[in-house]
Amino acid sequence: MNKDEINKIATEEGWFNSLDTIQKKALLTNEVGAQIKAGMFKLILTKIIEAKKEIAKLEASVTRMEAAARAGTIPKPGEGRNSRSADIMRLREEMKAFHGWTISLLESDISILAAVENPKLAGDAVRGLQRSFAELWALRVEAGFKMMRSIPDVFDRVLGR
Repeated sequence: MNKDEINKIATEEGWFNSLDTIQKKALLTNEVGAQIKAGMFKLILTKIIEAKKEIAKLEASVTRMEAAARAGTIPKPGEGRNSRSADIMRLREEMKAFHGWTISLLESDISILAAVENPKLAGDAVRGLQRSFAELWALRVEAGFKMMRSIPDVFDRVLGR
């Protein structure tokens, strides 16, 4: 069994779930198996460090977005009907950064989940997000369009609960 075949199995089953399959098909020694497992951990560590950086960027963007929202809570009669006021534009810009870092962190999350567990679970989580947000939106509309209402139970399918 060559490296490409081993990588294919690991990609299909998830890295750690594939160790038994790889061991049975390739008849690896304990030393080689340990090296493969250590290599998997090194790759995941790289992605975890990336996620840690994304979290720091996300936290900074949330802090800036909070400051922008706080600035907008002060009534400015001269800007009352201006949908492109400085406060609104600042919040929109900060929202773009927040969204970008959230998506980047989500990609890291799904990639790590696929490796640590398996790609099917990661795919189910991504598909579950769409269904969960649709359900959340429907519940908010049903509650009188309370756009910011928190209903965390709808994300249980994404979290594997």
